[in-house]
Amino acid sequence: MIPLELWYSFDQTEGDVARTHEELDAALDRLAAVSDSRWAALATVSEVDNVPGPLPYAGFHADMDALMYPSRPERAYTRGEGTPDGEPLLYMQGHSDNEFPPNSEIPAVLIRQAVHEFADTGERPTGVE
Repeated sequence: MIPLELWYSFDQTEGDVARTHEELDAALDRLAAVSDSRWAALATVSEVDNVPGPLPYAGFHADMDALMYPSRPERAYTRGEGTPDGEPLLYMQGHSDNEFPPNSEIPAVLIRQAVHEFADTGERPTGVE
């Protein structure tokens, strides 16, 4: 597994480092604990001690979560059913809000699988279209 670092809170002085799949699950649990039904939390997931290239942003929002991967020419998102009102979804990283498309949320277990896939390959997860 590629060692990963997750940044999600304004009060973090260091990234949440995961060097094993068990540590990655624990880091994702801590990110999920920051979120609730009213507050969607977002983390930058990057390789430890590496010049950042394209890296995923994992968002947790109760049982439905989202993932964004910067691609060229535009960003790629997970694709789900969408919200009834069609409004963009807001995910918070520290003090910054980030808009996600209304149809980008999918079950939390699939986001976890995508982050683990990134940890194994260093490439865009296959679940991100």
